[in-house]
Amino acid sequence: MSNKKIRLSELGKIHPVAGLDHRHFMNDTGRLTLAEGLPRKDRRKLAAEGERLAKEYGRIIRLLSQSGARFPTDKILRQMAIEYNHRYASSGIYTQPISFNYFEPFLHIRLIKQVAPYVEVEQECNHLFYADDFFSYVTSSESDGFSMSTLLELPQDQIFHFSTCGNVTDFSYLNGEDREFSISGFSMIRRGTSLYWYLIGGELLDEDEWKLRSSEQPEIDLAHVPQRKKKFLTESIAEHGPTRGKPTALEGTDKHLRTIVAGEFDLEYVRHISRCYLAEYENSFDVVCDDPEVFSQIEENDTRAKILKTMTERFSRTAVLWSLAEGLFQLPSYFNARLVLNRSELGLHRHRIPSKKGGKGLVGEYSVIPALDTNGTSHTSTITMVKLPQYEIETEGHWRRLASHETGVDRHGNTITGRTWVASSSKWKPSVQTLPTIFLKDTLAAAKLKIAEYIEASERSEQKSNLEESKSALDSGELYVMRCAAMKDQIFKVGFTEVDSAQRASQLSSATGVPLAFVVLKKWEHKEARKLEMEVHMMLAPYRINDSREFFMVKYDVIVNAIESVLNRAG
Repeated sequence: MSNKKIRLSELGKIHPVAGLDHRHFMNDTGRLTLAEGLPRKDRRKLAAEGERLAKEYGRIIRLLSQSGARFPTDKILRQMAIEYNHRYASSGIYTQPISFNYFEPFLHIRLIKQVAPYVEVEQECNHLFYADDFFSYVTSSESDGFSMSTLLELPQDQIFHFSTCGNVTDFSYLNGEDREFSISGFSMIRRGTSLYWYLIGGELLDEDEWKLRSSEQPEIDLAHVPQRKKKFLTESIAEHGPTRGKPTALEGTDKHLRTIVAGEFDLEYVRHISRCYLAEYENSFDVVCDDPEVFSQIEENDTRAKILKTMTERFSRTAVLWSLAEGLFQLPSYFNARLVLNRSELGLHRHRIPSKKGGKGLVGEYSVIPALDTNGTSHTSTITMVKLPQYEIETEGHWRRLASHETGVDRHGNTITGRTWVASSSKWKPSVQTLPTIFLKDTLAAAKLKIAEYIEASERSEQKSNLEESKSALDSGELYVMRCAAMKDQIFKVGFTEVDSAQRASQLSSATGVPLAFVVLKKWEHKEARKLEMEVHMMLAPYRINDSREFFMVKYDVIVNAIESVLNRAG
């Protein structure tokens, strides 16, 4: 059984009559002909059951309208889901629009009491990114390793929404008619080897074109609509009018015609299976698609061939959008992309690399996905991170009458008399409306700039370190205490030398005017001997004979204690 048949298998559990549009069974007075022959008790029971189903549909639709991150990508998905539930509730299972073929993979079909179908949105993961940074990535060598087969590693049955930051018109392309086409978001879900996707965008119309499309009101043509859909659509046209209505503007724009481009892509054979282009107007979508299921419903061969030719011509004018979609398939890889900063080579142990974690946003929690990584740091793929909602059990049932003296329980288990609550089924429902977690991609461009800054800082640090090492080499040496026998007792020379103290004593002894040799009484080796010499001289300043000379008149023990005190502090 194919993946799609499995997803639609719930609909096969519905009784054939229950799946049909009830309008086909109404008489001129608006009453169901199927129910007219039933006993009054059964008609009342049927009406009560209908009211319960209507309330349940209302609850489901209300939850859909209140959920999501409010980005165009998940808003359009909920818009479609609500429309499909309205049609299931009012018209059976055979009146879904063409868009259902492309959005159904993003939804989960369930049944209310095995008779009434409804759809829920699959688990979602929202991402935000900067368009210019993404396209810098896909047009650079950093994305050379991308292959469509990597998308087979995406978790199954999970929706990944990608919405752009900033102005929606920042993410624009020229379509086949040389018109600007802006994109506000892209979504995908993997089902087996098929990748289902859609993008939300809009073609920019000039002022005259927008006015023309607003004034032109072509009527909705039902000529090729299957018979089982006609009653529903006829009623809808009577309510909203026979024309498609004015064009709908893309969120954040004035003259961009809101458009959905969707399709199914075979990851195994790397080809598009079906594609669809939906331009939105007030009352309907202007549809271009190549789905075989759609055309199989047209019985006349000539008509089918003519429509297919028209669709093919229109597809050729929007071919750039299919290529663009294939480029957007790289969004998961982009979110997992990291530029590696090698600490050991750059010597960044002195630098702290800041990390952005996230916080609270307008529509929920947000987490920043880094674009910069240090080697040896492990990270989890952001594409697998999904915040699941919390659920609780909701029990359905009914009251059963008891004798006045008999005791029963209410729906919470408390003891009561005269009646009891009978639980008939259980179902899952969201316990609290939880805010979604949104993953914001830090830009690779910023990461490159940060790496450049770190490299520059590292080079400066290395230069400084080399200078310090060079300076340290100059500062290292020996502190010494010398005495010349020709001088008075208790006159000592205290100083620093880069060479061996004995060698320095020899140099001093060979100088003109020194009758007797200098003798090294004690010496201390230290890497900062030059600096420590100054501290020792400051401590011995009261005993200095001449400020320009290094001779001190003081007891030998005082000099030794002063030097060792300075060395102990220096470590």
